Amino acid sequence: MPSASTWSPYIANNNLTGKIPSVVSMAFLFGRIARVMMFQSKVVQKKLESFHIEPFFFGVVSGLVVGFWLVFVTLLFKKSWRVAYFRLFDEMYDKAYVVVVVGWARLTKKTATI
Repeated sequence: MPSASTWSPYIANNNLTGKIPSVVSMAFLFGRIARVMMFQSKVVQKKLESFHIEPFFFGVVSGLVVGFWLVFVTLLFKKSWRVAYFRLFDEMYDKAYVVVVVGWARLTKKTATI
């Protein structure tokens, strides 16, 4: 059976081979990693600073206003479209009403028998 002194070099290196890095090379490596991370954080900070939220909201709100007015003006001046639009909503209302009434009837029927 091997002694503890024979196993000690194999415990720490996990069977890795090659030159063990010196303290200077490790400090150089960590310094490069730190510089890269600092550079990346500066890039992210610049991207966050360059993004202005006001133009985004201005675009969204103006798009909604223009879209609303296009629909409203079209329905105001085109009688055939206005009739079709309100007929569509009337049919959708009727279908929703039937679904609610039938569902309520099923629900009360099931609870009444229990």
